[in-house]
Amino acid sequence: MKIEEKEFAEKVLKHLCMGSQIDGIRFGLKSPLLYFMHYDRDDIDRLWLNSESKWTIYSKAPDIYPASEKEMNVETEEE
Repeated sequence: MKIEEKEFAEKVLKHLCMGSQIDGIRFGLKSPLLYFMHYDRDDIDRLWLNSESKWTIYSKAPDIYPASEKEMNVETEEE
């Protein structure tokens, strides 16, 4: 990736993500989708984030976060 493309992608993601909040989660066939929404803007910026790697939700912040997917525990949707 060229440096100009990387900088442009970072600006787009900052515009879409900063100040937004998770409004929903959709569990699809392949991977979960996280839906982000800005409630403090007049323009409607919507962002669906597709999580294709392992992920987890912590009930409290752990002392040490995993450094890679190999260190993550695999849990079912119910867990």
